[in-house]
Amino acid sequence: MFVPRPPGVESRHYFLGGPVKVGWTPVSATQMYLFVVERTERRVRPPEELPGALADLLKPYGGHVAAFRESIGPDTEIAYRPLESFDLPGPWHRGRVILIGDAAHPTTPQLASGAGIAVEDALVLAEELARHRTVRETFGAYSARHEQRCRFVVDSSIEIGRLEQQQAPPAAQTAVVERALARLVEPI
Repeated sequence: MFVPRPPGVESRHYFLGGPVKVGWTPVSATQMYLFVVERTERRVRPPEELPGALADLLKPYGGHVAAFRESIGPDTEIAYRPLESFDLPGPWHRGRVILIGDAAHPTTPQLASGAGIAVEDALVLAEELARHRTVRETFGAYSARHEQRCRFVVDSSIEIGRLEQQQAPPAAQTAVVERALARLVEPI
């Protein structure tokens, strides 16, 4: 759900330890994306039930989250979907075709790095295209250089999700995030 970005909110933030994970990610100078991750059996909720269900999930939270909850109305656009991921074994190329981004390594949003790693895919692939004479050499060099990093992002996101589902202490979840972000600032 997109909500107005309050003054002073400059970065991604999330709340752990409550009944659900709640967080936000600024997407522009005036808007941010609010998300809620709930552990539940797979089910379909009719669209007309979503505003009330979301407001109920946000009841235990105060501050900005309470203000967002109060802004939910019957016409609020809410994206509701299960979080899914899968492991596509390598290599992610065959012949003259290569998969990058979510086509090769879709991830859950817990680490908030899926789009970033997809952009890295394109940059690394472009660099390897400039370095090698053949598609085969290029794809091999790309895979050797970037595939493990992509898998690390997927694995870290899944681990965070597993810890969320187990309602692990916030420190355990945060430790995975910190470890992953420390590795992702390293040069590719």
